[in-house]
Order: sequence, then C-alpha cells, then structure tokens
Amino acid sequence: MPDYNPREVMVVYGVARVTGFEPGTFITVEQNNDLWTMKEGVDGGWVRSRHGARGATVTMTLMHASPSNDMLAAQMALDLLTGKGMVPFLLKDNNSNILVSAPWVWVKRIPTIELAEESGSYEWVLEGPNFATVPGGLLGSEFLSIPR
Repeated sequence: MPDYNPREVMVVYGVARVTGFEPGTFITVEQNNDLWTMKEGVDGGWVRSRHGARGATVTMTLMHASPSNDMLAAQMALDLLTGKGMVPFLLKDNNSNILVSAPWVWVKRIPTIELAEESGSYEWVLEGPNFATVPGGLLGSEFLSIPR
C-alpha cells in the first residue's frame, strides 16, 4: 500500500529550498491554458487545436514564521527594482511521480497581509512560462511504479 508524507515534497525557488509550509493545502499548480480546444461546425464537423503555451500559476501557502517569506520578499523587491527577479522553479514529490519545473518564475503579486490572535500565513502566487508538468500517482500503485 502506498504511503504519503508531506515532508517528502520538495520545492526549490531559484537556488533555495522553500520551507515552512502551512498545514492543509500548501501548494497548487494550475496551468494557464488548456492543452487543446475544440471548434465545432454547424454541420457536425469539428477540429481540435493544440496550444503550445505552457504557462502556469503556482500558489504556495507559508506560515508567517517561515524563513522562505523573507527570501520571496527579497526576490520580489529585486524584480520590482531591476526587472531581474526571475528564477528557476522545481516541485518534486518524492512520494509520487509528480514533477513540475520551469526555467523561470516570478512573484505575481504581493501577498495579502492578515494579522490575528494566532499566527497566520502568506499566500505567495508565482507565475511563469514554459512549465514542464508531470502529474502522477503515489509510488507503489499497481498501475505505474517508477523506481527512485
């Protein structure tokens, strides 16, 4: 039976490993475009068109205490001042075959700042082109098992 451990999910932004994720859903990757679109004619004919764009949006939820907040904020400030804040991105889930990478991403917007009685979190939204995305199941599943 396959196991899952969130500590086996590795995220690298530039050259730094991102740490201090919030409990619950801590990272999502959403493609900005469909792979294909279909157009249907009035007589029942159809054609599908493949899209080459592979942009994606990554949302990471980090605890306020995460040291990665300072790194992301510094990179965002560098980008705003110089336009040179794009860095590589890697997400590798060692529990599964999930692998997401991009040659460059940037901070899309300043995270919302919310303070409360208890420590909260920041939601960092990254965006970039040319994502390579491999979704996959847990290692050890009956359908596909790739040795590590």
